[in-house]
Amino acid sequence: MLRRLLRQLLAPQPAPVSRSKQPPQPLKREPSPRLSDADRGLLAENLSLIIPSVASRAEHVQATLSHLDTLQLPTRIFLSDHSVPTERQAIQDIVDRFAGRLRITLIHHDPAWHFLERLVDCAKQADTPYVLVHADDDRMLAQPLARCAEFLNAHDDHAACLGQIFFVKVSPHASAQVSPQIVNTRNEDHPATRVVAHCNAFGPTLYAMTRKTEFIQANTAALSFTTNVIFWQYLSSCWLLSLGKLNTLDDVYYFRLDNPNGWRATLVKERDHSHWPYLITADHFSAELGRFKAGLRSIIAPHMENQEALEELIDNCCLSLIRRAFGASRKLRESEVALLNRLQTPGHDEHDAFIAFAADAKSTLDKIHHTAVLAKS
Repeated sequence: MLRRLLRQLLAPQPAPVSRSKQPPQPLKREPSPRLSDADRGLLAENLSLIIPSVASRAEHVQATLSHLDTLQLPTRIFLSDHSVPTERQAIQDIVDRFAGRLRITLIHHDPAWHFLERLVDCAKQADTPYVLVHADDDRMLAQPLARCAEFLNAHDDHAACLGQIFFVKVSPHASAQVSPQIVNTRNEDHPATRVVAHCNAFGPTLYAMTRKTEFIQANTAALSFTTNVIFWQYLSSCWLLSLGKLNTLDDVYYFRLDNPNGWRATLVKERDHSHWPYLITADHFSAELGRFKAGLRSIIAPHMENQEALEELIDNCCLSLIRRAFGASRKLRESEVALLNRLQTPGHDEHDAFIAFAADAKSTLDKIHHTAVLAKS
């Protein structure tokens, strides 16, 4: 029965939906809504943020902490700085500006540590049941955080909860565009079914509000198999889904900056063979894929008896992930289309939040560019 169900989950997905190019949105800052006292208490008791950064990204750290300060966010914030010792003062100076206003713990990590090692170390120091990774150039919205905490408090069988995530691209011409990053709810009862379904319609869970214990376990396990930036994200997410269900709210939850100078854009620009699309052309691709398959096998195998079916499932999971990485996608649901429309239509709270983040992001990128120009002159 399980095999038949999993085969159904691996059925071909609908053809990618044709999405017309959205017009750029003019940038104008709008005030950020603050949390109610009840939501502040809920988040203070339950959530810790983890923000990884480095001295070269100090402007982004300043912008993110300023936003969190505006929200009067009461959560613990673990700021991981993996700068070399001679450059650590840059982040320290920014943290000092928010002393007494934000509950920041600055942790100096060895630059040689893997990204996941730094995240896990921060999580281990948290004294809250939930943790959440916040990139230093992105923006998390406040009210959905409280809704996620409420949901996890009420659903012990869920390992994580998040809302709708959107990429935001700003241009030199004071305009912005937005596109969705879809992460599906995974509430299947059987762990193997959840994992296979997740591979078949993958969406990253790195920025989900996650139970601390499961966060540590999933990331530690993933790192024991692979250090590759693509495959550890897949494996960590799959491990998390094997430990519990995932809920996705309909609210706008997180804006990811499509940063032209970010690590992802830089890797692609430099044709780095550790990241898509050039990973698939790398000499070591087979070895990296093999390590991922070994990790996936260790997740699914305890829940299956038929080893022949297991290997077929793993192969299909890998094929689904690769198809997804190179353009396969599902059609947006009506609720997602409606949310995307609200993001692009003035007069809606979602639009105001999107434009506010885009304006702040453009301002930060302009400062970084100006500083770089001065350094070269």
